[in-house]
Amino acid sequence: MRSTSRARSFVWTALVALIATANLSFAQNAPSCKFPEREFRVGLQPEAIEIGDLDGDQDLDLVTANLFSRDISVLFNNGDDTFAPHITFSAGSGNPLAMAMGDLDGDDDLDVVVANGGVTVLLNNGNGHFVIDDTYAVGSTPISASLDDLDGDLDLDVIVTNRFSNDISVLLNLGDGTYSASTEYAAGADPVEHATADLDGDLDVDVVISQRGSDSVTVLPNNGDGTFASGTSYSVGDGPECIAIGDIDGDQDPDMVVANANSDDVSVLLNLGGGMFATDTTYDAGNNPTYIALGDLDGDLNLDVAVANAFGDDISVFYGQGDGTFTDDIKYGTGVRPLYVTFADTDGDSDLDIYVASSGASVSELKNRGDGTIDTNRSLNSGGTPLSVATADFDGDLDLDLVSANQTSDNISIYLNNGDGSFAQHTTHSVRDTPVFVSTGDLDDDNHADVVVVNRGTDNISVLFGWFSPK
Repeated sequence: MRSTSRARSFVWTALVALIATANLSFAQNAPSCKFPEREFRVGLQPEAIEIGDLDGDQDLDLVTANLFSRDISVLFNNGDDTFAPHITFSAGSGNPLAMAMGDLDGDDDLDVVVANGGVTVLLNNGNGHFVIDDTYAVGSTPISASLDDLDGDLDLDVIVTNRFSNDISVLLNLGDGTYSASTEYAAGADPVEHATADLDGDLDVDVVISQRGSDSVTVLPNNGDGTFASGTSYSVGDGPECIAIGDIDGDQDPDMVVANANSDDVSVLLNLGGGMFATDTTYDAGNNPTYIALGDLDGDLNLDVAVANAFGDDISVFYGQGDGTFTDDIKYGTGVRPLYVTFADTDGDSDLDIYVASSGASVSELKNRGDGTIDTNRSLNSGGTPLSVATADFDGDLDLDLVSANQTSDNISIYLNNGDGSFAQHTTHSVRDTPVFVSTGDLDDDNHADVVVVNRGTDNISVLFGWFSPK
């Protein structure tokens, strides 16, 4: 299944994360990692970044969508740890809020779709240069975009969520990267997020939308040809935000869990088969739950739930019983205003640990004891306000390390994993003004993880090429 976030995306996984309050033990003899920062100018206020091989030379290139200059910037990888100066390509007359990348016209090149008041399709001519193929009218204020094969013809179609017209727009690919006129499907009031999955078991991709203004989710079943039947709405709590999809009750049908920000609870909707859902069951969470993660925390093969409670400075963990029910929540403290939660096995013990994004000044780490119970929150001091966190093996020891982009201190912090899930004292590396997103990948094909940072304050990106040496 595939899902979409509201407006930001990375091809390389980027975890949005922020902070807490405790101290962490530091190793004294960790390997040193060096990240010389290089600044690359792009357009005005980059809102999204994608990484992929745009020119077919087997090197990873960069593309950003730039809100105020209404264009995309392409930076070609020279293959030698450097990037060529950015080339801009018009993205149409609107301001880009979201971007998605994929092969739209079947020529094995990566193309780009931008949501900018409409949907603008930019086709790659084979060497990483883009031309606007067309701009398509959609609903009012598209705030997210995703690509999926909706009609089973192996071409990528487009879905956007339109916040102010209370609908989604679907554009079907005609096979050559051109699209049909959009078809709008009604949602509830103030749709904020959509997700896709085969909800009714007919091997077609269906859509579910969360609607903050109508306190509901709407399920749109795919007719099999990329058109959608009238939606069925299901009441949830007050102010639904994030949707997570997974098999909660073990019947092989995808169920839904929804975070309700205003009623301080989560709604669980079990799939009855055929894409119909039971009335929601609610579980009390903390103050203002906004983001959900699903995973098996206690090793019983049932999906558990963690919810970030933005105004409670904690997360709620609910343990799945395997029959679609959950335990009452157990709360674990985090940093100030947690906004995002994710799972990763950073200590190599095959248990999922929890990492939380908060609006304080560190990254919250909650270690799994192996039975699903969680150690008290430890914080990784960053020295600034981290708005984004990503993981990679920076020092070549096969353990996942962390990097955060620190908005107020204009730098990144690298936290090396000691091998047991504890982290060495962070090192900082300067970037430019107001770094807001970070992503990782091997850009220069030297088997070392590199870092890409979006700097909103100076309208550029920083690329930091990594290498390590043992002390």
